[in-house]
Formats: sequence, structure tokens, C-alpha cells
Amino acid sequence: MKIEQIKSFDNHKMVLFFNDDKLSLRGFIAIHSIFNKLSLGATRFCEYKSEIDALNDVLKLSKNMTYKCAVSDIKYGGAKAVIIKKEKSYKSIDFLKKYAFFVNSLNGLFKTGADVGIFEEDIKILKKYSKHIIDDYSKNDPSYWTAVGIFYAIKSSLNFVFKNDLFIDKTFAIKGVGKVGFNLLKLILEHKGNVIVSDKNDNLIKKIKKTFPTVKIVDHKNIHKEKVDVYSPCALSNEFTEKNIKDLNCKIICGGANNQLENEVIGELIFKKGIIYVPDYLSNSGGLISVVSTYENKSKKFLLNKIKKIYNKVYNLLNLSIEEGIPTNIILKEKVLDFIENNNKYINI
Repeated sequence: MKIEQIKSFDNHKMVLFFNDDKLSLRGFIAIHSIFNKLSLGATRFCEYKSEIDALNDVLKLSKNMTYKCAVSDIKYGGAKAVIIKKEKSYKSIDFLKKYAFFVNSLNGLFKTGADVGIFEEDIKILKKYSKHIIDDYSKNDPSYWTAVGIFYAIKSSLNFVFKNDLFIDKTFAIKGVGKVGFNLLKLILEHKGNVIVSDKNDNLIKKIKKTFPTVKIVDHKNIHKEKVDVYSPCALSNEFTEKNIKDLNCKIICGGANNQLENEVIGELIFKKGIIYVPDYLSNSGGLISVVSTYENKSKKFLLNKIKKIYNKVYNLLNLSIEEGIPTNIILKEKVLDFIENNNKYINI
């Protein structure tokens, strides 16, 4: 099979397969684009039905990172890594040390950090063996800043729909209360919003029940059917399909999951339903902004001001979508491609 036959391949610059049978370490690093001799993208550790699924995921996620850099006015390329979680997989020091070796083999072209399944303790170990791990929890926790970015994207969407950006007396559904979803939940509760959550992980649900007893818990398979003002998917990819969007009962979709749409047509169908959709690589770009701020030794003030810009970008995009009668995912993609192909200084939103 040629790499071009993989459905998610899109002129990627490099795809690296890595493997160590003894450590049950197996996965891919995909580099979609390279700017300023550098590509950024976090590392994901999770289960896949097959290696082809893992490869498709890393290809889509790395492309998504290119788009995320573009909408954030970040002059680096997009990349991603996935480590395939197996029954025998165990993130021992040797396991992480060997993964750091594979990262190092790219000689600094790829800088990475924590995504799903990679935690602060893993990052501390990885940093001992690679200078290309740029997440620094002592300065900026990327999952927190991802949630802050989503918060401002939601705030902007509320203003667009309700003519005010207050969370009080509005209802929010969060699918997935891991690192990002949990931080988003806290921010919404702090601003007096009503919240419904779901997660496949029973331990996370127990934590929510204990910490936030007023939060409503529902089954993760049905949370998208809840009548809410904002539905915020913060779990994994392909959240929306032609089948399940028929059940949507929200006014706004704005969340942290990557590659939420199964394909571009889904964005058009959501648009026709009259639901506001904020493309994920705009709404969840706060984490990338925090990583780059750490890498470039920027201040917290610089970081927060850059993340706050998500508010105006979202509002301008929603206005443009209504004015031109074109779904947000289509408009934003066109602007990103124009930005990349013409090497523009800033994206025009």
C-alpha cells in the first residue's frame, strides 16, 4: 500500500513509523507542514481498532495542527504523534525513554508535548531524555489554556446568538471531562452556567459527582441529544456524523475535541439545521498558544492576551458565515489555505 492510498494523507511532508516489540511501543509521527524549520504537535497515547485507524488519526491530527497554527498566527508547521495503546503497553521509564529516542531521531524538526493519555508525570520523564519536549507544567498547563480558549470561543458564540456573553441561566453539555473538559467545567460553573456532563471513564464521573454535586450526569452515548444552549465535545475525533446530527438539540457547538466532523459535508448539514458551529482548530487553539508561549519564553500576560483574541476571531467568523450563507468550516478552511499558500502575515478573520 502506498501512503497516498491512506484516505487522510494530504501532502504530508513526513510520516515516521516507530516500533519496539520488547516494550510494546508502536506508533507514528506525522509531519504535515514545516515552517521556520520546525513542526509542533502533541503526543497521544490511546487505543485504536487497527494500525490503519491510528495512521489515519495521526494524519488528520497533524493536518489539524497546521490549521491551528494558521488561525493562531503561529509561524511553525503542524505535526502529531500517536502511540498505540495495547493490552501489554505500560508507560515505564524505559518505554518513555525509547519514545524520546524516536523523537530525538528527527533532530529537532518535531517538538512535542502532552495529549490524550500523556500526563504531567510522563512529561517530566520525557524531558529528561529529550530537549524536544516543550510542555512545561510549572509554567503553563496546556489543558488549562485549551479550556480557557474554548471558554472565550463559547463566550463569543453566546454574544453572537443571545446578544450577551453571560453564562448565567444558560445550559452547557460537556462530553468528556478529562484534562480539558474538567477545566472547562470549572470555568463554566465559576460563571454560573448550568452543566450536564458525560464520560466513558467511571472514575472521572465519580470525581465529578464528589466535587460538583449539582452537575447533571448523563450517558455518553446520548448527551448530544440533550436540550442545551451549548454542546461542547471534549472527547475524541469524529464526534458528528450524518446519523447523529439529526438528534442534536443545541444552539451552539463549541468544544475541545479535534476533528469533530466526520467530513466537511457534516458542517454544511449542521449549518442548515441553524446550529452555530465553531471549528475545533479555532476553539481549542489555546493549548497550542500556551505551548508556543512556553517555547518562546513569553509572559503569562502575552499568553492570555493572545488567547483572548479567539473571542473576536470567532465572532467575525460567525458574522461572515451568516452574511455569505456559507458554513463556518468551509469559510475558515478557505482562509487558512489562502494564508498558507500565499504566506500571508495574518489570517483574515
